[in-house]
Amino acid sequence: MNADVAVPKDVPTVVLDGTTMRDERSFHRNFVPALGDRIRVDYGKNLDALNDVVSLEIEGPLDIHWSDHAGARERLPPAFYARVIEIFQKRATDDARYGHTAVRLILD
Repeated sequence: MNADVAVPKDVPTVVLDGTTMRDERSFHRNFVPALGDRIRVDYGKNLDALNDVVSLEIEGPLDIHWSDHAGARERLPPAFYARVIEIFQKRATDDARYGHTAVRLILD
């Protein structure tokens, strides 16, 4: 999922704890504190809000490590999981296309 975008060394990193993800609510409950002040206080905790934050608000460089990604993938609803991945893939594609500093989702 890592686009071919130059990422400076010493990239800030946040971790999404996949071990706690069981549904959409628990995903957002993990996402908000992981991103901290990089996202709005009024983050809507839904896929539209996630898309807005990932597409427009998070500034790179930033690596987002999704720990226990495989376990989370098994537990999260398939359509929800697919949309989350799609949102991050679009950001990676846009970063590469426009030469922006990368926000990368790293699936551990």
